[in-house]
Amino acid sequence: MTPCMLISILSIVLLRTASGCLFHEDCAFKESLCFDAYCVEASELSMDCTTSENCRTENATKQNAGRACKDNKCYEILADKLCATHLSCDDTHVCLRNHCVPSVATSMPCFVDLLCGTGRRCLGGICYRPREISKKEDAPP
Repeated sequence: MTPCMLISILSIVLLRTASGCLFHEDCAFKESLCFDAYCVEASELSMDCTTSENCRTENATKQNAGRACKDNKCYEILADKLCATHLSCDDTHVCLRNHCVPSVATSMPCFVDLLCGTGRRCLGGICYRPREISKKEDAPP
């Protein structure tokens, strides 16, 4: 792979993940978290917190990747199962922070996951991204 090709691929990846949420508070719904610029559904855990570190537990590395503190409550990405890669998930899901989350097709063609960007996968020549729930700026007044 030439340096020019590598720079092009990295530029595409960065541009495709530059928009979206930055903070958990950017997501419109209480039970949602912002990871990798996507507002995804989350479920409230029984723990109170002041930082995301408070939400992590021992021997739960995969779960911890999808946990965060929002409004002094711990939340975890709502997922059918845990994953290490997109291949660990069903075809209708992507692996985001070790959690299989529902996905939607984009209009972007691809031949490898890397071309789709962070949190996305290439399936059947089309990029799939996590299905988002509304960001505050998208929510009706």
